[in-house]
Amino acid sequence: AHKWFLCPRGVALMYVSPTSQHLIRPPIISHGFGSGFVSQFIWDGARDYSSCLVLMNAVRLWRWLGLDRVLRRNHELCIDSANLLASRWETSVAFGNEMVGAMSLVLLPSFCWDNKETA
Repeated sequence: AHKWFLCPRGVALMYVSPTSQHLIRPPIISHGFGSGFVSQFIWDGARDYSSCLVLMNAVRLWRWLGLDRVLRRNHELCIDSANLLASRWETSVAFGNEMVGAMSLVLLPSFCWDNKETA
């Protein structure tokens, strides 16, 4: 999740509705076990949590950028890039623009899989 949130590795944000918190448990028991939902996830004693200090700045950045604007721009870049590759490789894009978000599938050119040495 860190790369989609524009944060250092290991940083993420998890929201769990108070009505569902009783269903969620951390994979490692923290020193805060039994002290409430947040305390159970805070510290397992084996990590450097200094990278989490960027979390609020990442939230501010996303609010400033606007999620819809970022998603729209990523979609446009994806389509343009896929079409460019397909054109240069003389292949095609596997799916229509309405079927892709920020990733697309472009068929590889024949030289990538045509290996006459193994024939």
